[in-house]
Amino acid sequence: MSVFEPLFLLLVLVTGFTLVTALAFLVRGKFARAVRIGRRLAVGATIYFAIVIAVSLVTPRREFRVGDTQCFDDWCIAVVEAPRAETPPAASCDAQPK
Repeated sequence: MSVFEPLFLLLVLVTGFTLVTALAFLVRGKFARAVRIGRRLAVGATIYFAIVIAVSLVTPRREFRVGDTQCFDDWCIAVVEAPRAETPPAASCDAQPK
C-alpha cells in the first residue's frame, strides 16, 4: 500500500464531514456560511481533480503482452488470450433503402 490510499480515504472522510457541516448550517438558516463552506469544498475538489489529471497525463503508459502477469497485494491476473474481432463494414450514407 502506498501513501496515496490512506490519503484518498482521508479526503473522502473530510469531504463527507464538510458536506454534513454545510448541510447543518443550511438547515439552521445560515446560508452565507453554508455557501462559503461549499465554495471551499468546490475549490478543493477542483484542485484535487486537476492534480489527478496532471499526474495521469505525465505518468507513462504501461503496456503488457499476452501472458504477462500483474500482481497486486495477494492476487495476480494475466491475459491468457486476446482474439482479434473483425469489425463489420461501415454502412454507406448514400445507400438508399429498397
